[in-house]
Amino acid sequence: MPSTFKLLEPLKPTVVDRPFSVRSKGNPAFECVRLLAGSMDIEEKASGKTIKFRHCNLSVSPRRLGSNTIDKLVDLLFDGDLSKSDAATYLTKSNTQNREFWEELRAEICFCLVAQKRGDHVEAFLHFYRILELVSVALPLIYATKFSDFRKSVQFIKSLSKNDRDQDLSILKYFAEEVSNGGSVFSSLEIDFTFDGLDSSVRDHMKTQLDSFVLSDAKILHTWFPTPTDGVSIKFKSIPSFIVSCRNRLFHNALSNENFKLDKMQGAKALCSVLVGPGLHWFALMVSEILKAEASRYV
Repeated sequence: MPSTFKLLEPLKPTVVDRPFSVRSKGNPAFECVRLLAGSMDIEEKASGKTIKFRHCNLSVSPRRLGSNTIDKLVDLLFDGDLSKSDAATYLTKSNTQNREFWEELRAEICFCLVAQKRGDHVEAFLHFYRILELVSVALPLIYATKFSDFRKSVQFIKSLSKNDRDQDLSILKYFAEEVSNGGSVFSSLEIDFTFDGLDSSVRDHMKTQLDSFVLSDAKILHTWFPTPTDGVSIKFKSIPSFIVSCRNRLFHNALSNENFKLDKMQGAKALCSVLVGPGLHWFALMVSEILKAEASRYV
């Protein structure tokens, strides 16, 4: 684990063991899931403070720990299609696969969740965006290994690059579209970005500016809430495009009318507070889909 944080096991030793626990008794990919699912603690080494995560980004609900926490998480993660013993077999056999990638991702998740918990929403968004860039090519490659015929894997990877100018995050955008195709549960899924807790004037400007600078792109499929200043629902497959566009309009400030006017939204914090939570929900669902695909190679 990088020097900033140390993973802590909040569950009693009698109810969790290898490979579902942490550090030497864990699997870094599953540790990422446990962080996202609100079933792990970490220690901030510099201060010695323990930080507890009890919000499940998969189900978007509070997490209460108990003797059946791991059983419930395995059932949620694999949609009830994998038994706990099969999940243990998969995690044990895959423990050394892409380990450095999952460890790096785990560190970024820690940074993002800590910043979010402290209300440092701009910092949280920074790390969330770094997460997206880190996984943009890696997750599609892992997903492609589910095909037993390597020719199908090659065909799938080629389908994610539309032209030679595509950047890594474009690959993630096409991947989200691909996993949303056909009869996928994601085909009709929308992610809600609510404006809860914001002043009415901030809500007004956020709705107007998102409409003008981001959602004017017809490719970002969306539906405004019945009261538009309450929030907007974005189609699952459009989330990468939505986040990237928001990031561009937020970080750039050329002499153009195409960028966010942050003063009218009381700074970047309000916008980032809207983006990170739903973004983590989308990401947790995507990680679940990846691990289900990878598990099919082992069990």
